Amino acid sequence: MRLVENWRDREGNICDMAKTDESIGSRLKRIRLERGLTQVDLARKAGVSQSTVSVVESDQRVHRPDLFRLADALNIDVHTLRTGEERPISTDSRINSVVRLMRGMSIAGRSILLERAKEIAEEHPIHGAKS
Repeated sequence: MRLVENWRDREGNICDMAKTDESIGSRLKRIRLERGLTQVDLARKAGVSQSTVSVVESDQRVHRPDLFRLADALNIDVHTLRTGEERPISTDSRINSVVRLMRGMSIAGRSILLERAKEIAEEHPIHGAKS
């Protein structure tokens, strides 16, 4: 059974599953294998059971909270996992580059980068902008 549906993501954008031939489960498995992870590895990173990963990969059932956990564990946007489309964050390609870098970082690394970005923003404000 292939799960095909329209749904709204966290930002309220409508995601049309009919746009892709690859199921959520197939996409999850492909990305997991590209990252060199076993189902057990992904389950541990996501805080779900191995059977949850197996059920999602076989397209038997997808619970929205599990999908968010799995996407976060793979450092991808849930929209990408659901549709296969990587949605740009900004029209500024430099911002999108930073986001792609951050997705590959640990939470601790992201926190350090955010603190440093705040320091840089204070050192280089937009003219006339108030912080």
